[in-house]
Amino acid sequence: MTEMIASAAALADAVRATIAGDSPVIVTGCGTSEHGALAVVEILREATGSHLIASAQAFELALEPPSSGLVIGISHEGATGATNAALDAARGAGCQTALITVSRRAPGAALADIVVETH
Repeated sequence: MTEMIASAAALADAVRATIAGDSPVIVTGCGTSEHGALAVVEILREATGSHLIASAQAFELALEPPSSGLVIGISHEGATGATNAALDAARGAGCQTALITVSRRAPGAALADIVVETH
């Protein structure tokens, strides 16, 4: 449990630092995880008051990743191809990446700087 709290705190720090640097925070997912991404955006916007937080559909984000900021993937099992492609493209474009998923052993975890496990 303490590892989950530490990784959630690391993600919160990354969100704050990204916003403070006037860079975007983009939350992405595919299918039902895209609905989760939309909810995360609303929670973060309310918590931070920032207009720099947005959502993007994973397939589209994989094709046009941002060149800066933080991309947070939401994936139940961490194996969704489009979400993992979005994380990979974002990382390749120079973004910090994070993944909220079931386990650090999920395939998408290898594409994320920060992994928050939901167990």
